This record gives sequence, structure tokens and C-alpha cells, in this order.
Amino acid sequence: MINDNTTLLPAGDNAVIYPVPATGGVLGSVRLEAMREGIEDYELLRALSKKNPRASRELAQAAIPHMNDYVRDVKVFRELQRRLLEAF
Repeated sequence: MINDNTTLLPAGDNAVIYPVPATGGVLGSVRLEAMREGIEDYELLRALSKKNPRASRELAQAAIPHMNDYVRDVKVFRELQRRLLEAF
């Protein structure tokens, strides 16, 4: 992956941010955005659990029915996220 035509970033590594030496800053990644989205979903579920514990538990169990199983269908997952947001 090339970010600014001067820095070659390794594809598939485990970094969530990359240094940008020219500016002293950092460059985010798709992995960072996915992690941020997951943290936001978790915090929304926690907030919902205070307002409506049953709804929170049902949404969490629909997304992750078992420790070794989770929703893999993006459309189904986005529908669960929509329901989570609408619960407020």
C-alpha cells in the first residue's frame, strides 16, 4: 500500500497506525477504523444495558450467539447496529 507516493507500507502486517516521518504524524489504517467501530458498538451496548438490559443482551446474543460463533454476514450485522442505535 502506498499512502503518499513516497512511503511504502507493508500489506497485511499487524499495525493499526503507521508513522509519517515527513510530517511527524501518523497514518491510520482500516484495522484502526474497525477497532474504533467495535469500541463504539461496545459502549453503545453498555449504555443500552443501563436503559434496557434485556434489549442489550438480545442484541449482543444475536451478534455473538456463542463464544466461537459470531455474525459474519455484513447485512445482518449492519441491521443489528441499526437496531442498537434505534434502541435509544
